[in-house]
Amino acid sequence: MNERLHVLISEIREKCEKANCFEFEYHWEFWGVMWYPWFLEINGKPESFSLNDISYDDLEKLCEEGVIELVKEYSDDEKHKEEFDKKKYRLVKKIDVSLSQGIEELNIKSICFEPMCSECNNSVAKIEIVEPNLYPKGANEWSNEKLNQYKKFRNFDATYLLYSGPGGNNGEIGDAINLKRKLRIIDAFTKPYIASKIRDQFYDMAGYCDSCCEFYCSKHWSSSSFGYGKCPKGHGKSLDPHWSPDIE
Repeated sequence: MNERLHVLISEIREKCEKANCFEFEYHWEFWGVMWYPWFLEINGKPESFSLNDISYDDLEKLCEEGVIELVKEYSDDEKHKEEFDKKKYRLVKKIDVSLSQGIEELNIKSICFEPMCSECNNSVAKIEIVEPNLYPKGANEWSNEKLNQYKKFRNFDATYLLYSGPGGNNGEIGDAINLKRKLRIIDAFTKPYIASKIRDQFYDMAGYCDSCCEFYCSKHWSSSSFGYGKCPKGHGKSLDPHWSPDIE
């Protein structure tokens, strides 16, 4: 990392810690010929930096360095008309973990959604997106055997999805996904929830009932051994893709 990027990420971290927020947004605006001011905002507040000009190229390089990650690209409907190329980024934490072989630095870099059941407030599903070359939450507590298995079967050049929900899970390694899928998952599980977006990502909809607009755990879906369940209000749904289509 060159000196410019080091200064930039140091100032971003300092300002984020002060605001107790680890996400920030960046966009530019057109104010006239050869006048394109940029804005880096934390909690909706524009921040000033010692660097005179911060560009998307700077932020992309910080992503490549693994110190920030892109979490959202705003559509035209989600931003003001004078805002161009608005994106949201998140700081990445690094954790030192003690292993029996010695000290190994595991970079814990993931985006995690864990909706809660509206009836019992227990976890309904866990959706975790793990960035390339890095590890999911809890990896610092793994046994050496589990860590070695993860290293053996994980393609570290790819972003991975780990999922568990009422309809099942995709194992301890997960599945490789592209940037398009990553952004769609983030969009689907960012409020306000839209049933069609959730359905496009997971067959069991992570326990979401599109009639109630609520999440329910397997217990409160009253799931049968055949993979069909009903929510507390009686709306029926197939939770297992190997059983049958939804029955309304």
